[in-house]
This record gives sequence, C-alpha cells and structure tokens, in this order.
Amino acid sequence: MDGETAVKENQRNFDRLSNLPDSLLCKILSDFPTKESVCTSVLSKRWRNLWLNVPALDLIFRKFRDENVFIIHLEMVIYDDDSTLETLILSCPVLEELTIFRDPNDSLEEAVHVRSQSLKSLKIDRKRWESDGHFVVAIDAPVLECMSLGDLLSDSFIIHNIGPSAKVDIDVLFNVGYGEPMEPDDSSKIMTRKFLTGLSTVSDMTISADTLNVIHDYCEMEQLPQFSNLSCLHACFEDTSWEMLPTFLESCPNLHSVVLEFAYLPENEQVDLSSVPQCFQSSLEFVYLKTPYVVNIQKEGNPLTGTTTASVLQLVLLACLLPRYFVGHVASLCYVQASLGEKK
Repeated sequence: MDGETAVKENQRNFDRLSNLPDSLLCKILSDFPTKESVCTSVLSKRWRNLWLNVPALDLIFRKFRDENVFIIHLEMVIYDDDSTLETLILSCPVLEELTIFRDPNDSLEEAVHVRSQSLKSLKIDRKRWESDGHFVVAIDAPVLECMSLGDLLSDSFIIHNIGPSAKVDIDVLFNVGYGEPMEPDDSSKIMTRKFLTGLSTVSDMTISADTLNVIHDYCEMEQLPQFSNLSCLHACFEDTSWEMLPTFLESCPNLHSVVLEFAYLPENEQVDLSSVPQCFQSSLEFVYLKTPYVVNIQKEGNPLTGTTTASVLQLVLLACLLPRYFVGHVASLCYVQASLGEKK
C-alpha cells in the first residue's frame, strides 16, 4: 500500500469513528491512557472537549507536580486508598478550587485530608447513605476563602487552618443521630468544640437546621466560642433550636446582617426573647426573617373558623414577636423584613 492509499484508508477509518455517538466514543477513550485521550482533542472541533466526559481517568500524581492545575472536580471517583486523594491534592501546588463529591463506592475508609497552601475554594458533598465506621475530614488550607461542607455522616471535622475571613456553608452532624441528644461525656461534644473554634475567624456563615440542633445541645453544656469576625449570618432554625437564638447571636458581637429561617414556630412557653445580644447595640443593620408555617396551614384547606382561626392568629402573633424583638432592641437597624409564608 503506497503512501497516498494509506492516507485515504486512515481518513475513511477516522470518518467511520467520528460517525459513532459521543457516548460510545467516550467509552472507547476510557480504555486509553488519559494522556492519549487528551491528545484526541486536537483532531477536530467535535473532539475538542470529548475527553472531559470520559467516565474513567488514570491519574499519575508525579506528573501533576509541575503542572498548572487550578481546578479539580472529583465525582464518581474510586481511589486506591485514603492517601490517594491526599497525594493528588499535594501534587497540585497552585490548586485554587477543589470539589469532592463522595460516592458509596469511592473506597475512602477513614479520612479525607485536604492540605493545600494555595486552595481558595473547597466543597465536600457526601452522598453515602450509610455510615460504616469512624470517618474524619481534616482541612488545612490557610488561604481558603470559601468552604462548603455538606456531610451528615462523617464523625469528625477538624479545621486546622483556613483563611482569616472565609465564607462557609455548614451542614454537618458530628456523628449525632437524628433526635439523639448530645451527652456530657460524648466524643461529639469535643469534636463540636474544636470544629466551632476552627470556624471562629470566618466572616460569612450559612448554617443548616441539622447543625444548629447539634449546637443547641452543645450550648446546654458549654459556651460557644466568639465569632468576632462574623458580619453575615444565614441560619435555619427548627422548633428545638429556636430558644438558642439570643445565645447564638451573643457569640457574634460584630454581626451586620442576619437572615433567619424558621421551619416551625414554637409554643408560647418556649419563647424567651428577653436577652439582648451585644451586636444589637453596636453593629446589626440588616434583618430578614422567614417562616412558611402560616401559609402551610392555610394551604391544607381548613376553614379559618373557630379554633383554627385562633390557632392561625396565635401563630401570627408568635411570628410578630421576632420583628418586634429586633426593632425594639437593635440601635443601628437600617432594614428589617419578615416573610410569613412561601412566595407563590
């Protein structure tokens, strides 16, 4: 076969390959070394980003060490062992953004260690539905600016170091089961204390109702650390954690903005808003309050008569306690809004 014939034959083979659907091409590329899969991006415009959808990549960490890898997104990844993920992170000296979606089959057994001198954004989301032993998440990232932890199953979260004014979104349970109170000798109490201390320098915090329920139990045994840098707070409260609102706000002496969502309104005897946090007198300017409870009752289709009307009115009065609490005590308040019910 002469040179011209060979070129034509290769062109016909390439055309037949290009006629295959993307899903099949990605399956074929997954059988190649990752380096060779990436090389196919120069074949044509269609192939340029095809390798990004390959379901499996083989990563040789020593080849990352001198590369300019700024962003890593890990999802549906199976690791050789716990050290594999840590080695990958350490092999990227200029890494700035890391996303880790945990998977039931990812083979991580004991810990996720995130150590990086360059990392600015971190998100960990655990999809495993069954806890299978003690698991630790440890973070040492001194310039971290943004952190999101959505993990209700890991037992311990250790914040060695993060940026001095980071923005965090927290949804964790510290191995405390739903509806189970934290005991004085419980190891989760120590883990909660260390975790909250590690977050004490953040400037912006979003915190889930599940995490606040754990903190509520913790507050009954120990004092919260001071979040002196915290200026913006978005917190979701359930009925059990409602009573800790003044205590929680007292730990935020320089708070400027607060968004509070209430899944339920408490009974009368549970409401105690007599304490006035320090931030009310010095820094708080913006307050947004939201509860869907009243609208939910009306959506049930019950007629607003007799005891039902009384119950709704009682809920409205309870909801009005919140804005009155802020308006009546916040010296520098510029804006307050209360939303009773979901927007249609």
